[in-house]
Amino acid sequence: MIKLSRTYEKGNAVDWSWVLVIFLLIVTALFGYGFFVTLKQKEITRKLLVTANRQLNFVLRREVANELLRRDVNKYKDNFKIILERTELSLKGKSFDEKMLELNAIKLKWQHLEGFDILGTREYLLYAHGFKDISDSELWDFYESVILQETILLSPYSESVQCKHLLKYCEQIEDSRLLVHLYRARDEFRILDNIDHESESERVKIEWETSAYKFWWLSTVPYEIKRIGVYVKEMNRYGTWSLHDMDDDNIGRTLFQAADKDFNESTIDCLDISVNIDKKEYSSWEKINYN
Repeated sequence: MIKLSRTYEKGNAVDWSWVLVIFLLIVTALFGYGFFVTLKQKEITRKLLVTANRQLNFVLRREVANELLRRDVNKYKDNFKIILERTELSLKGKSFDEKMLELNAIKLKWQHLEGFDILGTREYLLYAHGFKDISDSELWDFYESVILQETILLSPYSESVQCKHLLKYCEQIEDSRLLVHLYRARDEFRILDNIDHESESERVKIEWETSAYKFWWLSTVPYEIKRIGVYVKEMNRYGTWSLHDMDDDNIGRTLFQAADKDFNESTIDCLDISVNIDKKEYSSWEKINYN
């Protein structure tokens, strides 16, 4: 009978300690790689969230700013710089923890706005409709909170660049509104001009006035047939339009310009977009007071 032997020659024996070491090294490498990938994914996710929050905050800030500009361009121009200065002052010298307390205070202050969303996340909702029940003071307060939040979480505004662009842009908005008013004023003036039958020499001495505008006949320069000055009551601004001789193609042209109260004219620098100048709210029923 043959006996099976479990003995091996010493030279052919397997050293299991080395196998164990190699196995542990592989496991450690795999675990380390997985841990590295997890950290990398967390960092990518964090950056995506920061970007998303910044974009959301930017859209929100733009929505509110558009409404404030629609309500009063000059007030926005004056208040914007004040808000930036006040924001910088309120955060100056504060630690990270103190800034987080400021952030929590903002969220508590506006907690009735779900997700810090003032328009209800309906992309088709007109700004004027979405903001119509919010007073000027509350909207300005909210806008300042949005700027403060962005300054805490992200990066502060570049005040010098921002304010320089803002001043120019506000002027263009106002010039765009003035241009629309001049077109409307011309239409109103045509009615008055058709009713009045004074001679041209006498017309120069006359002022016409409607609820929105005042008009003056102005002296003309060569190539001008007619030149009219107008005062826009709502804007407290002046402008002119002048009808010029027809050119070789038998086409007449009207030039609209901004002006000071002495009717020294300047070019209108508008945005070349559709601008609504009507701030009145209309109802299908109009009340008439006969008292």
